[in-house]
Amino acid sequence: MHCKMSRLNEPLEESGFIAEVSQQVQSPLYYPKDSPLIVTLTRVYSEQIGRNDNAIAIGGGTYAKEMPNIVASGPMMPDQEEVEHQANEYIAIDQLISVTKIYVQDIYELAR
Repeated sequence: MHCKMSRLNEPLEESGFIAEVSQQVQSPLYYPKDSPLIVTLTRVYSEQIGRNDNAIAIGGGTYAKEMPNIVASGPMMPDQEEVEHQANEYIAIDQLISVTKIYVQDIYELAR
């Protein structure tokens, strides 16, 4: 369902464009920290990085909402500059190698 936003659309009339607000609702994505999925991913991360960090939940949309039994994971690493979703986003080669090792072990452990 879409609703017309007349106040915003008045200036757009001559352009042929129209602004609409989608009423689409996505269900929240939540897994408890003690779920087998989160326990496995957290354990693998700790083993690979050598730290006992807790799993965190962040707000925002994610591809993980589109598939069952999946969460978004990585590649934010401790003490790394936060550049994701910004202009000139990048990943350092050593960080890329570290997250690749994590992903490989994640897949192995979850497939067992």
